[in-house]
Amino acid sequence: MIKKKFSEVAEMCNGTLINGRSNLIIKGVSIDTRNIQRGNLFIPIVGERFDAHAFVPEAIAKGAVLSLWNKKNDYSCISTPLILVDDTLLALQQLASRYRDELRLLVIGITGSNGKTSTKDILSEILSMNYRVQKTIGNLNNEIGVPLTLLSLNKRSDIAVIEMGMSEKGEIRTLTQMVKPDVAIITSIGKAHFANLGSEEAIVMAKLEILEGLKKDGLLLINGDNQLLKDNVHCMKISQDVITFGQKCSNYYNYSNVIQNKYSIEFNLDKLTSQTIIVPVLGIHQASNTSAAIIVARYLGMNMRDILRGIENVRISQKRNEVIQVKQCTIINDSYKSNPESLMASLATLVKLPSNFIKVAVLGDMRDLGVDEILYHKEIGESIDPEKIQYLYTFGDNSKFFINTKVYDSNHSKHFKNMDELENTLKSFINTDSVMLIKGAHCLNMNKIVEDLRKEVI
Repeated sequence: MIKKKFSEVAEMCNGTLINGRSNLIIKGVSIDTRNIQRGNLFIPIVGERFDAHAFVPEAIAKGAVLSLWNKKNDYSCISTPLILVDDTLLALQQLASRYRDELRLLVIGITGSNGKTSTKDILSEILSMNYRVQKTIGNLNNEIGVPLTLLSLNKRSDIAVIEMGMSEKGEIRTLTQMVKPDVAIITSIGKAHFANLGSEEAIVMAKLEILEGLKKDGLLLINGDNQLLKDNVHCMKISQDVITFGQKCSNYYNYSNVIQNKYSIEFNLDKLTSQTIIVPVLGIHQASNTSAAIIVARYLGMNMRDILRGIENVRISQKRNEVIQVKQCTIINDSYKSNPESLMASLATLVKLPSNFIKVAVLGDMRDLGVDEILYHKEIGESIDPEKIQYLYTFGDNSKFFINTKVYDSNHSKHFKNMDELENTLKSFINTDSVMLIKGAHCLNMNKIVEDLRKEVI
C-alpha cells in the first residue's frame, strides 16, 4: 500500500498541508470510518446525498493521521493535519495516478459489458502460479474503487489485475489514465447501459477509451465475436499489438466444443493446447472468460502446465454463478446484475445442466436498457422453453414480461411484487432434486432470497 510523507502526499495531489509536520508518514488510505486503520490518510468523498467531511474528526479519532479537505469548506474548527485540495475525489485520483507511476509491476486492465469480474478472478488465479499477484477486490471498479485499488498495491507485487467498469461515456478514459495498463482486455460488448449510451456503437467507443491509457508497447485483447468492436479497432490502426479471441473461426484464437457439466465446464483452445480445458465453474460463457485469461498468461510467458494448474484453483466472486447447496436444491446465485446477454448465458447454463433435475428460473428486472427495456424482457421470455425450465418466477416490475402466458400456465409461473411471498413459494423446492437460477438487477437485492433460503438448512 502507499506509504508517503505528508509533504509528498500534498505534492502528489496538488494540495496544501496545514496543521501537520511534513515528515510524518501515512500508511494506506480510507474513505470509510468503519474500516480506518492506524496511520491511514482519510479521504472525505462528497456524494449526492452525503458529505464525508463531517466524519473527519471521527476518522482521526479512530487512527487516521491525515485527511484531505475541500478548501471551499470551512476548516477553522479543525486542528488536526489536513491537505487542502480543490476536489477530494479528483485528489484521490491524482494521488493514485502518481503512485501508479512509481510502481514497477505489470498492470492488466479489464473492461467489458459482461465477464470483467470472472476474467479477473480466473486470470489472477492462473498468474499466481508464477507471480505475486494483486487484483481488484470485490467490485471496486469505478472512479472511487479503481484509485483505492491502485493505492492498495504493494511495491513487491509482480502483477496487478484491475477491473474497470462504466455507465457513462468518458468513465473508462478517467480510469485507464490512472491505471496505465500494459495489457488491456475487452471481454464483451452488450446492451448494459443502453439507457445512458444509446447504441451499441456508443458502447464500443466507450470501452475503447481503455486505449488512451494503454502503454505504447502494450497488448489489446478483444472479443472478436463482436464485429462492431473488431471493425472499430481495425479502423483505429492502433500501434499496440491486437489479438482477437472468441468462438468464431475468424478470430486469432477460437475456443470450441464447450460442454456444461454439473459443477464445471470443458472446452478446447486448439491453438494453445491439445488438452481439453476443464474449469471448476458453472456457465458455458466462462469458456470465453477463461480463454482470455489463458491467452494473456501465455503472452506473459507462462507454460500450459502451470496455467492448467491455476485453472484447477479458480473460484469466482460471489453472486456470479455461485453454486450453493440448500438441502436437495442446487442454487445458482447470479444475483449481482442482469442484462440481456448475461441473462441468456445464465439461462443456457440452467438448461444444459442434467435433465433429471427440476429447473426453476427466478428472474428479476433488467435495468438501464433504454426505451426498448420492455421489449428485451419480452424477447427473452419468448425464448424460455417450459419443457427445459419447468418453473418461472419473476420479481420486480418489467420482469413480468418474461412470462409468456402462451406456454407457461399459472401452476408453473407467477410474478411477485413481494419478496417474502416469492421466498415462501421457493421454499417448496429445497426438499426436491432441483436447480434454481436466481438472477436480477443489482438494485433488487435478490441475493437476499439466496441468504434467506440458506437459513432453511439451519
